[in-house]
Amino acid sequence: RATLSGSASSFRTATRILRTALCAELGWTVLPDYLTLSERAAGVLVEIHAPIVVPTNAFYLVWAKASLRRPRVTVARDALFEALRRETR
Repeated sequence: RATLSGSASSFRTATRILRTALCAELGWTVLPDYLTLSERAAGVLVEIHAPIVVPTNAFYLVWAKASLRRPRVTVARDALFEALRRETR
């Protein structure tokens, strides 16, 4: 079992293990392209391109009604609402 402890040899071992698992069709991972050039050129591995449509993230702002008695909570809530409104325009 390899762990990334920050040393170059640990990194090489971990990437070698990942590349071997990929070539054995055991799943997928993210590796720098220079580490898989020969495997991709040989057709052993293929690049999965990023999706064309970027997924959107929903934001939910939840608070207890009693907390709105504090002015700073109300100000923070209103600031977040306004920032999200500007972001979605």
